[in-house]
Amino acid sequence: MAQEKANISIARQPGILYLPSQMLETRKLIEKKSAKEGLDGVAVEWRTRRC
Repeated sequence: MAQEKANISIARQPGILYLPSQMLETRKLIEKKSAKEGLDGVAVEWRTRRC
């Protein structure tokens, strides 16, 4: 049986191409979807890479 992962780390860069990931972050859509699927306690860490 596979183990559930409770922490997710997502890297992104500033810019218009990363607008979808910014919307995921501000609306907490990953956390909401995982809770809806029965995976409570999922934490998302958003890492921004700056040049």
